[in-house]
Amino acid sequence: MAEITASLVSELRRETGAGLMDCKKALVEAEGDRERAKELLRIRGQTVADKKAGRAARQGVAYAWVNEKGDAGLLVEVNCETDFVARTDDFQSLVQEVVKHVANSPRFETTQFSPDPGSLLEEPFEGNGTLRDRISEAVGKIGENIQLGRVAVLNLSGCPSLVQAYMHMGGSIGVLVGAEVGSPDTLSAPRFRELIRDIALQVAATDPVALRRDEVPPDRLEKERRIFREQTLAEGKPENLVDKIVEGRLQKFFREAVLEEQTFIKEEKKRVSQIIAEAEKELGDTIVLRGFFRFQVGAE
Repeated sequence: MAEITASLVSELRRETGAGLMDCKKALVEAEGDRERAKELLRIRGQTVADKKAGRAARQGVAYAWVNEKGDAGLLVEVNCETDFVARTDDFQSLVQEVVKHVANSPRFETTQFSPDPGSLLEEPFEGNGTLRDRISEAVGKIGENIQLGRVAVLNLSGCPSLVQAYMHMGGSIGVLVGAEVGSPDTLSAPRFRELIRDIALQVAATDPVALRRDEVPPDRLEKERRIFREQTLAEGKPENLVDKIVEGRLQKFFREAVLEEQTFIKEEKKRVSQIIAEAEKELGDTIVLRGFFRFQVGAE
């Protein structure tokens, strides 16, 4: 069993908002497994805000960019130690250089997500050293630790499509949303562009898990099912009703976590899928969401 240190308890408290004693008890029961301890706190209703669980004490920028044609975009996270540095010209210039590098590399040709920069750091950078060298140079000048975080590419070239970029609060959250249409004429329609902008805002505000329910990762679905079952049993519900209650809670999870099933934030009586259907009828064309990425600075 991992040692239950004060720092581990404090870290769990910061991530979940639960009390210190509750965090310590959960860690002891989970034998030091922090992720399991989070689940136990959630099951007991002791997590103040489940959405905070992925936060980490890092600053920086999640920068969203779309090419001139509008059919491909990228999302890059660059981290530093303080919000002050994140707003400086030197740091912002570095972020732009990283974006330009990825946009001009072969990896921009296909949709992909890299949770870790990996080989990207070792790529030649503007004919002088590597990208890692350029970041090290910036560290020396700025005086803070700077790390390249996640990188995502959403490329829908080859079909009539639009990729929308959105950044919230100067890049604390960055979003890419892509949609394919039947006719190229639809791409320039104000109604269509407004719709995709609104959906980008929706993603930023609600942090969906997946575009459609059949795209929810199986391990996430199993985790939610297990938590709901343990919650239901802990509440003392009759055994013969447990499965039904768990299924009801799963349906609620889908409505909150699946983008197309979410309540539309600008018109709360309708689902996102209904808003898309209405736009299709107005425009006389098909609109299919093809993907999205959302980065929040410091989140996992």
